[in-house]
Amino acid sequence: MSQETHSGQWIAFRQPVRRVALEKAGQPVEFTYQANPGEVWEENEWWIQLSGQLDPDGALGVRQHFESPYRAGELITSALPR
Repeated sequence: MSQETHSGQWIAFRQPVRRVALEKAGQPVEFTYQANPGEVWEENEWWIQLSGQLDPDGALGVRQHFESPYRAGELITSALPR
């Protein structure tokens, strides 16, 4: 991610270390915010879930862009396959 705040810029990298540690310890995590201190959402997960909630039946034409091509009717997820 790149964050520009003034005439310079920096790059930061985030890794879901705690999420992976919890999953390896046998505690399933559906969304990254469940493993983050302060319940901070990952931006992609937040947009996917918000879009799904705003258009639950697909009538607005938004949900189709966030549905899984492999699981009809289900929203995509950033969870790694098991």
